[in-house]
Amino acid sequence: MKKFCLLWCLILTLSQDFASGEPSKSNLWNDTNIDKLKSELLKNYDRFARPENHNSVTNLSVGITVIHMDLIESKGILETHAWLKLRWNDGKFKWDPKAYDNITMIHMAADEVWQPDLTVYNSAEATLVDHFAKTNKLIYSDGSVLWVPTSKFETYCTMNLKMWPFDEQNCEIKLGSWTYNAYQLNLFLDKEKPAETDHFHHVEWDLLKVTGERHEKYYSCCPEPYPDITFYLQFRRRSPMFKAIAVVPAAVIVFMTLTAFWLPPQSGEKLLLNGLACVIICILLVYFSQLLPIFSAGSPLIVTFYSNTLYLLCISFIISVIVINMSRNRKRSPVPKSIKSFFLDGFIGGIFGGKQGDTVADSQAEELKESEDHHIIQMTATSPKIHNEWIRLAIVIDRLAFVIYIIVFILMGFLHFV
Repeated sequence: MKKFCLLWCLILTLSQDFASGEPSKSNLWNDTNIDKLKSELLKNYDRFARPENHNSVTNLSVGITVIHMDLIESKGILETHAWLKLRWNDGKFKWDPKAYDNITMIHMAADEVWQPDLTVYNSAEATLVDHFAKTNKLIYSDGSVLWVPTSKFETYCTMNLKMWPFDEQNCEIKLGSWTYNAYQLNLFLDKEKPAETDHFHHVEWDLLKVTGERHEKYYSCCPEPYPDITFYLQFRRRSPMFKAIAVVPAAVIVFMTLTAFWLPPQSGEKLLLNGLACVIICILLVYFSQLLPIFSAGSPLIVTFYSNTLYLLCISFIISVIVINMSRNRKRSPVPKSIKSFFLDGFIGGIFGGKQGDTVADSQAEELKESEDHHIIQMTATSPKIHNEWIRLAIVIDRLAFVIYIIVFILMGFLHFV
């Protein structure tokens, strides 16, 4: 019974407080100066209406700081994580700091204040979504508004992989109002230069620079101009790992191809070296096809280098088969006079050891002539001199091909890697 009486007294006391309009001394909530200020500012405030008269313009300053990015090369899409820096003036948010305990700045939630309908024009997302996080806005006593939301953009990027893996990519993020024209919402670049490396970290890419430009465009639908702010991002690929994948095998293949020409003309290992080099190139080309996107603009130079090297290896196969055939099979007929005069007796023969008296060529010819391997050499009634001439011709062809291939590989190296 006592508990019921106490509860009834408490109810009567609270009802008298509410009826008189005076808060009870036990009330735990007291309005602060910020509460009063926000209540005054947001009174009759429409957060969906632009905070200017119809014939006045709202000036919006736009800046960016890139934090992280990912290039989805197979789709040609740049995924960017950034901080946007947006400044504008809201004339409805002005107060005298002296009347509110010298408060010059307050925080407001993102949904409490009007914000420009900034949109990514070159967005690669399926639908237009809100790209900006719901971070607080800073409101100053002079009516200026500062908003620095974290943002994520997926934009189309036209990639140029010609110099892969030493390539640089240039992508852009185009921001603009979706509904307001330049006479209603005017866009400007932020005065502060974008921070390029202070916050950016990536394992594969280095951010070289970020620049911004303001553009105006007239669309067929409307007579008014529509401004946009376009940020240009330049990246360079970090290529140490790709050197081991792409460049080192290229050097090994060139070395194997050239080494095959210095094997003895009757050596069947020529075909083995060329075949092994062909297998390596085919494996690498298949790997590149899985790693790199297929663009109509052209293939990377490193892929072109491997493709051209594969053609050269096919020619080297043919040369090796001809040389082995010349040196292993004894010929009944001598070397044709036109070929002999050009390759053996002429200037080329003097350089590459085709003339009689060249010690290296003579020793190789004698070793082959004295070989008794009947599975390799067909023993026929033919002059040893004729056979020696064919062996010398094979040696000259090998050495001449070696020099030509060196020149071709040097030219290809300058075209593809320099």
